[in-house]
Amino acid sequence: MMPWGHFLVAALPFVVCTAVRYRRLPSGQTLFVLGIGTQFPDIVDKPLAWRFDIIINGRMFMHSLVFAVPISIAVIYLSAKNERPALGTAFVFGYLMHLPGDFYTAVVGPDTYLPRNMVWPLFGTRTISKPGFIDQPSLLTFSSVDVAMIVVAGITIGFACLSILTQRRQAL
Repeated sequence: MMPWGHFLVAALPFVVCTAVRYRRLPSGQTLFVLGIGTQFPDIVDKPLAWRFDIIINGRMFMHSLVFAVPISIAVIYLSAKNERPALGTAFVFGYLMHLPGDFYTAVVGPDTYLPRNMVWPLFGTRTISKPGFIDQPSLLTFSSVDVAMIVVAGITIGFACLSILTQRRQAL
């Protein structure tokens, strides 16, 4: 899944749940942290695999529930301790929504199964080729769905930035 897809898969339900539960939209800062969470596994795993050859594929280390669960617990604990639970919740929600986004063909459908990469290192992992950024044709082409997702993600990110800037001006 492309970055904007990961963001939208998490942002849309997060915004709806926040609106229903609290009768307001999430703050720009919360949406920004949610966005970081949605990209976190790829920010760590892709360079480790594709650039540094430390792991054998770009969906292994941070894409594993073995690491995602304790990291999520730590983030929730630290955010609550620092009196910022909404930020911790946003990060963890984005992070955990990333995983089924990458493995959706395995976890949704008639023949569902738990991919080995999601439980690495308990089980072996599948080798995935290591594309260079320019050599990856899917990164250079956009479907109409991709364009629509980019526009919606751009509007949401724009709202988050505008909200952050407005909050800072009001605080001054």
